[in-house]
Amino acid sequence: MADIIQRCQKDFGYTNEDMTILEQELKRFLVLCSIKENSDATVNMYSEHVDNLWHSFILFTKEYAEFCNQDELTPEKREKNYQAFCAFAKNYEKIFGEEVHPIWLLDRCSTV
Repeated sequence: MADIIQRCQKDFGYTNEDMTILEQELKRFLVLCSIKENSDATVNMYSEHVDNLWHSFILFTKEYAEFCNQDELTPEKREKNYQAFCAFAKNYEKIFGEEVHPIWLLDRCSTV
């Protein structure tokens, strides 16, 4: 992931310490996506910062990331996102044996 991390740092100005956290949390997010408990479960992206690394990882441009985040949130979507985040946090704590990392909470007000 060295090249991906370098690209993400260049594009978004993260420090080496930031990248250590972002790399760990992106890998944990992908694990949670792959082992969801049932097929109806939804795992959404809740951190702009982790999403930045994810978009660097899949080699799309910043414009694509902005395009993906243009969805207008209705009250119903906000509630659904909140419930999905609660399930995400519960699974995170269950799988990794620790509270959800604060990086997942930084963008909560703007996305939930």
